[in-house]
This record gives sequence, C-alpha cells and structure tokens, in this order.
Amino acid sequence: MIGAIHQPLTSAPASCPEGQSVCVRVGANHYGCVAFMLTAAQSRGARGLLNWTQVQLAEVARVSIGTVRNFEAGRAAPIDATLSAIHRALEDAGIEFLGEDGVRLPLRS
Repeated sequence: MIGAIHQPLTSAPASCPEGQSVCVRVGANHYGCVAFMLTAAQSRGARGLLNWTQVQLAEVARVSIGTVRNFEAGRAAPIDATLSAIHRALEDAGIEFLGEDGVRLPLRS
C-alpha cells in the first residue's frame, strides 16, 4: 500500500479523491481512501492463502480470467478500477495487505 489513509469514514464512500484509488477498511466500521498499488506477487500470494484458482478470483472480482492471468504473469497492468476490484475481492475474503508486497490471512476464531 502506498500513501496514507485520510479522513476515516464510517461507511464506504461512493468514490475516492483523485490520487487515492482504493477505499479500504481501517477498523471494524471505518473506511478510508488510499493510493494503492496491488502487485502481482500479492495477488498470487493471496490466492494461495485462500486456495483460490485464477478462475475463482476472476469470478469473485468480476473481471476476466485473461486480466487475472496477464496481471499475475506481469504481462499487463490492469486499470485502477480492475485492480480495485481484485483488491476488494481478496480483502472481502479475509486477506490483509501488509506493506508493499505482503499479504496474510488472519486466523479466524
């Protein structure tokens, strides 16, 4: 994640200010907009933690399988809206993004 969280909100905003492309959860009921660069390594790692195939990620994120394959192989960089959709799908499945390349799946009680 690049950038800082600005003005936590109690609900997800309809859109984020220019330059802050992703709305993320900051706490249980807080959201904030950040500049985010999802990496291919994070996508692959998150899928591995979830035991998802590229097809499953594409379906959940509502993007094409070709987009996921090309992104994860480093052949193409998706547009911000597509990266946001992939990020949101992984986050909604429980993935936490750490630093610029890390991901984790916290233990659930």
